[in-house]
Amino acid sequence: MATYRKDKGINVKSYTVDPSNAHPSAFEGKLYYNSSEGLFKYQTLGLGAWASGGNMNTARGGSAGSGSQTAGLVFTGDISPGVQSITESYDGSSWTEVNDLNTARASPGGTGTSTATLCFGGIEPGNTDKNESFNGTSWTEVNDLNTARAYPGGAGLTTAAICIAGQIPPDTFNSVITESFDGTSWTEVGDLNTARHAMLCSGTQSAAFGAGGHTYPSPYTDVNELWNGTAWTESGDLNTSRGVGGASGDSSAAVVYGGFQSSPPAFYAVTESFDGSTWTEVADLSTARREAGSTVGSAATSSLAAYFGGKAPSVSNATEEWAVTHTLKKVTTA
Repeated sequence: MATYRKDKGINVKSYTVDPSNAHPSAFEGKLYYNSSEGLFKYQTLGLGAWASGGNMNTARGGSAGSGSQTAGLVFTGDISPGVQSITESYDGSSWTEVNDLNTARASPGGTGTSTATLCFGGIEPGNTDKNESFNGTSWTEVNDLNTARAYPGGAGLTTAAICIAGQIPPDTFNSVITESFDGTSWTEVGDLNTARHAMLCSGTQSAAFGAGGHTYPSPYTDVNELWNGTAWTESGDLNTSRGVGGASGDSSAAVVYGGFQSSPPAFYAVTESFDGSTWTEVADLSTARREAGSTVGSAATSSLAAYFGGKAPSVSNATEEWAVTHTLKKVTTA
């Protein structure tokens, strides 16, 4: 260690306690000295893994979600004999039923935080343009989408959101239409480059992404596009083509997980991480599934996410939590 400064050009900093291992960390890969333990240490590169969370009260698929890993929301769903208006709130360990939506539906778009969420579009069973806002206690009907659709993507907050693409029969099963919400009304903005529905989307109104999705009647796609608040730009493709999966993060740092591919039929547990240009496969979900709720919107991050419910292929009430952390390593010398 006497030559560390000569070799690296910097001193080894001394701390009385270890720095946080939360991701991201400025200490990643850096050597330091823990004076309380008399040890040299460093933090490894951040690695992600899935762990079991609390089960939802009502198993379902075709739901939407919002919020963060410790303050999430799941709403709507498809449970025999029909669509649902059920809403549950997550505190990081357990789910609590809260007030229902006004309009039961399945496969809507959703975005926001657990106390300020939008739910738009979906299947009633016919496609709907209805939009509802949740304030942490109850849902209120607000101004509708311009175009009714099912399986849209969502990103942003209740006062600054976007609704992305979707399924719009009988005119088309794939859409390029993007709408922006200012807290009062929806306005059509720049179109996607590739028409599709059931994409994996998250982010903010000015920094979102839309990955994968179904290009019916063709199979699911691996195409990824980034939104800058004005226009969509094609970026690095997914490694695994799929749709109806979960997503968290934004256009600069994201994670997508789960999903489905129709040809040949397959449920996926695959998780991929995005650095703003390329996708990398990381640790898989414990259970492959589709059409589950996930932490979507401005509260969602690429290092802390959750995936809840879904079809695998029967409906599930399971929650899985994704976390990226750094492992502390001590330096040993001969």
